[in-house]
Amino acid sequence: MKKMLFGLMTAIATFTGCEPRQASGELPRIDLTATSFASGQLGIADEIESIEYVPLELTDESLIADVLDLCVSDEYIFVYSTRQDGVLQFDRKGKFLRCIAKTGNGPGETGQIISLTVDEENRLFCVSEYFSTSFYSFDGEFIKKIENPRPYSYQFSVGPNTMVELGRMYVPMNTPGMFSLGVFNWATGDTVAFRHTIGDTSLMPLEETSLKGWIYSGSMDGMLCYSDGIDTVWNVNAKNIVPAFLINTGYSAEEEKETRSSKTGNEAVDGKYSVFGFFETPRHYFVKCFEGSDQSQFYLYGLDKETGELKRETSSLNAQELFKNNWTLAGIGIRNTKDNGLPVWPYLSYPSKKQMVQFNTAVEIEYLKEKYPGLKEHPVLLQVTEDSNPLVTIYHMR
Repeated sequence: MKKMLFGLMTAIATFTGCEPRQASGELPRIDLTATSFASGQLGIADEIESIEYVPLELTDESLIADVLDLCVSDEYIFVYSTRQDGVLQFDRKGKFLRCIAKTGNGPGETGQIISLTVDEENRLFCVSEYFSTSFYSFDGEFIKKIENPRPYSYQFSVGPNTMVELGRMYVPMNTPGMFSLGVFNWATGDTVAFRHTIGDTSLMPLEETSLKGWIYSGSMDGMLCYSDGIDTVWNVNAKNIVPAFLINTGYSAEEEKETRSSKTGNEAVDGKYSVFGFFETPRHYFVKCFEGSDQSQFYLYGLDKETGELKRETSSLNAQELFKNNWTLAGIGIRNTKDNGLPVWPYLSYPSKKQMVQFNTAVEIEYLKEKYPGLKEHPVLLQVTEDSNPLVTIYHMR
């Protein structure tokens, strides 16, 4: 997920709507600059088996302001929020249980949290900070902290004792210890898979190249990872790191160099497309992007993995307005014709478990009710007021 709007940071043959399915061995490619697309609206309802709504309980101890990160296990929901001293743990019905990983310098306490993940097989909740990871039982008991000298931005569990790590952003790639993507076994200390660089390294020397704007989402067997200025979305799983699909943003070589330069920020280029997020389902890859530096007009793309058909829709919502209510822009999502509920755009996806998870803040839901009056009739959304805690939605896929 990309956290870049308003500067906030924290995802071969070209297919158009009229072209045939991809040849064997070629990577799927989403061409954001295409001029023709398959007819019909982007759809996802036929891939959804059921929808589970989880209103998070609101108490004095569980009041959530802005959500900074969230992860979900088979039994629990963990939320890292501003104005809270640690991570809030809820059960899958939304009942508040406890606060863990509180701020401090003592055993089990944390400083600057950068990501949350769950090792389901070992029943461990994992909290990543810069250069360390703390492990807790699902009952909130602190187990241990492991120091880690590698310069990473995020960590995600992709199997028992196995973490994907995304390299540190805005640091020149020739810095000692720098890397792009890695898979590591924290129990044994072994490196499972590793890539020092991603993208075209011939464009400029490593001392002038850096990673920008990580975007990530679950893949069928691990994580999909993408950094601005490259054309490849990588699949990183418990065994290896391989290309998953390509995205053509229309950037020239010079513009790509500028985007990837360690001397520049993360600005978009006028007239070109910038990826904001993506996710995978069994049948599709979906991408959300915007054009140019205005960042108010967003587009949704859907690529059918089997046929190669590419569809596109233009959002009717103003992203600048929506961003004030939820930085994930979940409201700019795919039309939900399954139960006529909220637009579908997951913050987390677990395709291997056939689940996708999104959260919508209460003020975002109230905003969407005004934009889409039909939402006022939805039985779950009727119970949400502007003072409610966020609503977590879990989509169970076919």
